[in-house]
Amino acid sequence: MKMKSIFIIMSVFSFFQQLFAQTITQKQIFAEELSKINSLEKGIEQAEMVVKYLLQEHYTPSISICVTKRGFPIWEQGYGYADIENKVPVNTRETLYRIASVSKPLTGVSLTLMQEQGWIDWNCSLYDYVPYFPKKEYDFTVKQLAGHLAGIRAYKGKEVFLDKFMSIKEGIGVFAQDPLLFEPGTKYFYNSYDFNLIALAMQEARKEPFEWYVTHNVLQPLGMNHTFPDMGGLSPNQSVPYSVDKKKQFKKASEVNNFFKLGGGGFLSTAYDVNLLGQAILSKSFLETEYQEQMLTSQHLNNGQETGYGVGWQSTKDWRGRTYYGHIGNGIGGYAWFYVYPEEEIVFTFLFNVTNPSINDYMHRIMDCILKGAEYKEYTTNNYPIIKKVEETEKLSRES
Repeated sequence: MKMKSIFIIMSVFSFFQQLFAQTITQKQIFAEELSKINSLEKGIEQAEMVVKYLLQEHYTPSISICVTKRGFPIWEQGYGYADIENKVPVNTRETLYRIASVSKPLTGVSLTLMQEQGWIDWNCSLYDYVPYFPKKEYDFTVKQLAGHLAGIRAYKGKEVFLDKFMSIKEGIGVFAQDPLLFEPGTKYFYNSYDFNLIALAMQEARKEPFEWYVTHNVLQPLGMNHTFPDMGGLSPNQSVPYSVDKKKQFKKASEVNNFFKLGGGGFLSTAYDVNLLGQAILSKSFLETEYQEQMLTSQHLNNGQETGYGVGWQSTKDWRGRTYYGHIGNGIGGYAWFYVYPEEEIVFTFLFNVTNPSINDYMHRIMDCILKGAEYKEYTTNNYPIIKKVEETEKLSRES
C-alpha cells in the first residue's frame, strides 16, 4: 500500500514536471538576443518557440508556414489543427485558409498584368470602365483606388459579417450611394471596397468574370493550383474558421460570404501558393520589369507625401527599417502575413484560421529570428518555380 502511494505521488510529480517543462513563457520567447542566432537552424528553433507559444496560449488553432530564400524552402511546416473537433493536421500545400486582404496583392498583380497587356489603363477614370457607378463630387482613377487614395469609405456596422451571396457587380450596392470621404489624392484611407471597384473595372474591361481572368492569367501560370474564390460555406480541404471568446476558447466563426469582395479579401489559398506569388515578384520573371516597378512603388498624395502603398501592395519599411513588399490580411475566421524582402530575397507566408489574433509583436520576433538565421544559409543559384513555368510557357508558345 505504501509503495502504491509512493508510485502515485511520483506519477503525479512526473506529470506536472512534464507539463511545466512543455509550457513556454512570454519571457522565454524574447530572451535570446538576435545577435546570438548564428545558423538557420537556430533561427527556426527560436521562431518555432514563438509558434508553440501562440498555440499554447490559444491565439490560434493552427498556423501554416512557408518561408523561402531565393525560391528554396527554408521553413515549411503546419502547426496545430485545421479542424479542432476532428483533429485535422495542417498541410502547407493543400490546407486552405481565408487569406483576407492578402487577396489585394494578388489583385494588384492581376491588374498590373492587364495594364501591361493593354486591356486597362489604370490612369483613367473608374467611370471609363464602370459608367453606372453613381457619380461623386470628384472623379478618381483606377490607380487611386489601388492605392487607397480615392476616398471610398470602409466597412460600416456589421457589413464585414454579410452572409449573402452577391456578385461583384451586385456587391458595390453596399456602398455605391455613399459620398466620398475626401477629395481623391488628398488623403490615404485604407479600405477593401476600393478593390470591389477595381475587380469590377477589370471585369468590364475584359468582358469576362474577374475570377476567370485571375485564374487563367495569374493563378495557373504561377502554379497556384490551390487558390480559389471563397464562395461561402466550407470548401474541401479548407481549415475551419474560428474566433476566440472572452474565455480564450475557440468557437466556429460567424458564417460569411466574401465573394462580392473577392478582389480585396475573398480568396482562399495555401501558404505554399501565396509564397509562389512572392517568388514571382522576387524572380522578376512574370511581369515586365517596368510594370512591376510601378506596381511596387509607393504612391503619393497630391502634396508629394509617400503613402507606403503601391498598387495592391504595401511598399515600405518594416519595424527595423528593412524594405519589404506585402500585406497583412484580417478577416472573419482568417488571418495572414505575407512579406517579401527583396534585399534578403526571402518570402514569408503565415496563415491562421482565426479572426484577428493581435500578434504583431510575436510575428516581428518570428521574422527577425528567421531573417537573422537565413544570413547563414547561402544559395548561389535560385530555385524559383515560376521561372521554369514561364520558360515552359514561352517554349510552348514558340512551338505553336
